[in-house]
Amino acid sequence: MKYCPLFMIAALVALELAKASSVKRPKCNNKIDLAIVIDASASMGEENFAKSKAFARDLLSHFDISEEATHVSLSYFSFYTHLVTAFDDEDSSVATMYKELKKMRYEGSFTNLAKTATGLRYKVFSKDRGARKGQKDSKMVAVFLSDGFESMGPDEISFCISELHNYGVETFAGIVDGENSNEGIDSLVSPEKKDHKFTMYNDPKKRKIELERMVQSICKIYNKPKETIADTNEAMEDGEQ
Repeated sequence: MKYCPLFMIAALVALELAKASSVKRPKCNNKIDLAIVIDASASMGEENFAKSKAFARDLLSHFDISEEATHVSLSYFSFYTHLVTAFDDEDSSVATMYKELKKMRYEGSFTNLAKTATGLRYKVFSKDRGARKGQKDSKMVAVFLSDGFESMGPDEISFCISELHNYGVETFAGIVDGENSNEGIDSLVSPEKKDHKFTMYNDPKKRKIELERMVQSICKIYNKPKETIADTNEAMEDGEQ
């Protein structure tokens, strides 16, 4: 039986599209209070700020954002810290998070990363703002997307980050692909957690691999079996483009 070449080509294209749509993406279904903090200071530059927002958006797509699983707080900072969403916000859908990320504006002022870390400890990870500290199987995680530079110096970062660690918050760092302060970045994660540092590569393939490594690392803080990270075909909500 003979087939029309055009029919064969169309069939092959359809097969490839089906394969692409079935690519599985790791997704964390754990009970996590996840605070994402984006650096909008002068040392970051507007381009890296935009890349950080895109990275944060992609990061959120790997978590089950729901009442039972992940709650999200978004903030950005330069000299001042701007809390955009809190854990107890009524509308905490993925689409809303994407819209709020899009509205964040680059400031380009001094860097006050230490003060931002203090704000996380006493304002964001507060039970009054919906943090689930002490609840069964609940974990608190802060992700800093930054170049690590601090106007007051890395010692200030270390002190304020240590308060977060003592309170039970796990800290992770997404590092810009370019000039950054290694000392400052090291201060963002506890000394024994050097695997909590990830690079927001400019190369899309490298960035995707690094992003999924971060998701795996955040999700495994439970010390539970690997099934806590579910493979899913669920499409990411687009929100506002």
